[in-house]
Amino acid sequence: MLHAVVATTLGGFVVPEKGEIGPNGEIIASRECDVESILAQIDVPRGTIAIGGLGRIVEVDMLLVPTTLEAGLYRVSLTRKEDNLYEIIGEDLYVRTRFCYEFCYSADALLELQTYSGVNLGKVIFL
Repeated sequence: MLHAVVATTLGGFVVPEKGEIGPNGEIIASRECDVESILAQIDVPRGTIAIGGLGRIVEVDMLLVPTTLEAGLYRVSLTRKEDNLYEIIGEDLYVRTRFCYEFCYSADALLELQTYSGVNLGKVIFL
């Protein structure tokens, strides 16, 4: 289960345990990406099929369904699985992003989430 990062505040800005802080207290990261949704992994029995686009039948190994986390700042390790899809290592959770081109394997990142009408929005900050 993910737990919010215990962080300190410097001039109104959150200071992570890792990462550089700019002259105005901002987090300097190699890349930031918008979060579209958080998805929970559901394992399915071997041989499970689904109907995809255009009515095509596809065999699936797992399902990714929308879920909501508490708003907060989370320290995570991410691996890119596909365009705009990152696995949160060790959590059976995935982050769906928008226009994110960060190629990574077990990369340290911060996941900053807000909750609006039961939906998580925010950003991933790659450290």
